[in-house]
Amino acid sequence: SCRCVSVTVAMMAPAYKINCTTAGDELHSQIQVVNDAMQHANRIGVAFTSKAAAAMLSKRMWQSGLFLVASLALVWSVLNTIRAFEPSYLSYQEYRFTVLEQRSGTSGRDRAEPTAHISALGLLRDGCRVTSGAASETRAGAQVTVRYDKEVPMNGFYFVTHGGEPDKDPVRFWLHARTGNGEWETVSASSWRIRATGFVDFNDGRFPTPRARNQRVDVYPRAGWPWVVAFPGVQFVVLTISFTLVACGALGRARHAEWLLIAGFTAVAILQVLGASGEIGQGRREEGAYWLLFALAPLAMALMIAVDEKHIIARMTAVGAYLCLLELVFAAAVWQELSELTMSPPLTGLLFFLAGGSLLGAHAMALWRAKRLIQEDKAKYDKVWERELADPQTKQEIDKFAESVKQVTKRIGKGWARQMGLKEAEFLSVSLLSRYDKAYAQNADTKYIGWTPHLSRQKAYKSFRIKKRFLLMRALTSNWKTSLPNMPDCPSVYVDVQTKIVSLDQLYMQAHCMDVVLKAKVQEWALKADGWFPLTRQNGKPCAVPTFAKWSDLKQQHNPAVKWGKVKSVSRSIEKLLRVYQADVSKLVDVCRQSIVFNSMTDLARGFDVVVGDPHVDVLRVVNRLDVEYDARESAGYRDVKLNIRINAKEAVELYINSHVCELQLIHMDFATLKHDAGHQRYKLFRDERCE
Repeated sequence: SCRCVSVTVAMMAPAYKINCTTAGDELHSQIQVVNDAMQHANRIGVAFTSKAAAAMLSKRMWQSGLFLVASLALVWSVLNTIRAFEPSYLSYQEYRFTVLEQRSGTSGRDRAEPTAHISALGLLRDGCRVTSGAASETRAGAQVTVRYDKEVPMNGFYFVTHGGEPDKDPVRFWLHARTGNGEWETVSASSWRIRATGFVDFNDGRFPTPRARNQRVDVYPRAGWPWVVAFPGVQFVVLTISFTLVACGALGRARHAEWLLIAGFTAVAILQVLGASGEIGQGRREEGAYWLLFALAPLAMALMIAVDEKHIIARMTAVGAYLCLLELVFAAAVWQELSELTMSPPLTGLLFFLAGGSLLGAHAMALWRAKRLIQEDKAKYDKVWERELADPQTKQEIDKFAESVKQVTKRIGKGWARQMGLKEAEFLSVSLLSRYDKAYAQNADTKYIGWTPHLSRQKAYKSFRIKKRFLLMRALTSNWKTSLPNMPDCPSVYVDVQTKIVSLDQLYMQAHCMDVVLKAKVQEWALKADGWFPLTRQNGKPCAVPTFAKWSDLKQQHNPAVKWGKVKSVSRSIEKLLRVYQADVSKLVDVCRQSIVFNSMTDLARGFDVVVGDPHVDVLRVVNRLDVEYDARESAGYRDVKLNIRINAKEAVELYINSHVCELQLIHMDFATLKHDAGHQRYKLFRDERCE
């Protein structure tokens, strides 16, 4: 088999070397098609994937929900805009102005003076003084009452500061009105809040009365530009982003969801900051402070989507709780309106909190259903594991093997294996570089690899000209050695730990090349450790049940019917990329994989030592599921030993694939015999429910 590998490498090398080190876009472009990767995934579970925004947008349920949100935002924004710009009038016959506090801090009701410290009081309609109707003015202590002979429509009022001391000016006051002998109703005050619905809540906060003497002070309790920016403006952004998201989902462009949501939340935060600035500029500091703190919520959502979408639902729930707490604190401590909480800001918080909590609960139910799918298979695997642990000798071997794995893990360190690029040793001699530069010009058919494996030849050569470094493909420099006497051997290729693989095409080219090399290596390891392989046929007939044979018996056959592990399908790789790995190709470390079956724990431990001790193997990570400390619920009860390895054998180096990470599974015979197609189909359903 090793000879076959050498022949295969010699045949493929000229064509595959460039492809293994150069990025492509044929397969990589398929990562953008989110709908295919999420087609069988649970509708609730997609909200907990690594690309949650795009995954949710690929489902009709979420598109319908967004359409509903957009429709409500459209109606709400239109009504608020009309309410903001359309004048609304109040019509009463008698108006009473009551001073609650003067600038000096003395309450008007506690003073002995019989009159309020203002020169005049009048009504306003659209900024103009109301002159219709005969008015009579009555003063009594801190109150000034103006009575007309008929109902007078108004949407504001004014008072004129007195010519005396500025410290006596009113800064906290109420304006009540009635018709005839009816009940007094509040129509204005020294401070107010505009709800998201456009309605006004009055309170007795301080009014920024000017210190100038005999100046008319207009009081208009209506929505100004800060409110228009912070409410109708935000609602317009929400409906625009929502409709755009729905259109992207319907047209199969769900991949744009992430950046649309980030842009939408950022725009909302900016508008709320602008509205808060306007409120502060108009002297309403409490309102400004509230909306500045409120703006932290959409800003946090934008940052969380950009950093990690997988946990966005849990964090959305936390943001909702924050908004509710913010409203509660301001209502109790600042506005003193705990009994009459404004409905719109807490409504936003409640929607976030309840929606997030509901999704978390639904996801928990989906995980529970997933566990029920594989309950039967898990029971079989658990029974096998319990039988192994019941045997004292086997239990001792399991514990001993676990310690051996821990020693290897301690030596290699813990962490994720990654698919990295390649670099060759650098030539630091300027004179030597110039000779390679000349050789490059004389060899038109020579290919060149730059600092990263995905650079084009032109960009790589430009990088060389700037950095004065020249990196050559090892197998294509043989002609140079003859033309350049005394030239040192081309340096070995080594892994570039600073450059990750970014192309799915490049990764799959490496995987298909590595598949040949890995098959040869597992045959070598199985021969040394009495390993077994599954068969597709036995005695000329297809195997109806899992059947295995020792490699030492099979290797003498011309074409043994071994069921080799296949390169992972592109569709499954894309599923993992979008569901778990945030579309990071370098995290796919099991595209090329093989397995060896062992008849006992002793043989399995010996096989592990053979693999780890192979001088052509770099072990990057070991996952020991044959450990009493391992929680088998994560793997539906199934147990094996997984190794992520790099193979730096001569054939791998010549094909420039010695940086490729592949997966090797070491399986106990008792677990291998339980694996079958029906169980695998149930595991796929289990995986789809969990969106893995």
